[in-house]
Amino acid sequence: MAQQERTQEWRGRDARGVVSQNLDSVESGVDEAIDSAKEAVHEFRGKAEEVADAVLDRVNRSWERQRPRIEAYMTSHPWIVFGGLILLAYLFSAKERTR
Repeated sequence: MAQQERTQEWRGRDARGVVSQNLDSVESGVDEAIDSAKEAVHEFRGKAEEVADAVLDRVNRSWERQRPRIEAYMTSHPWIVFGGLILLAYLFSAKERTR
């Protein structure tokens, strides 16, 4: 009888050991997955920032090239520019009124 109890006790310890090892391996797998996801997010964020900076630089360069032309047009056609601004103000205010 004592022999059976010892055998069952050893089996219980062995089972706990196996479960503990399995939980440790699952935990390490989850940790690795989380770490790789963090790395992917940081990499994606860095690339997105680079793209945004490149687009912003391109828009700024384009604006600086077109700015003298736009200013010359505004100087030679002030009433058209004024009318356009009034029209935009009306359209934006109509959008606000519908909210």
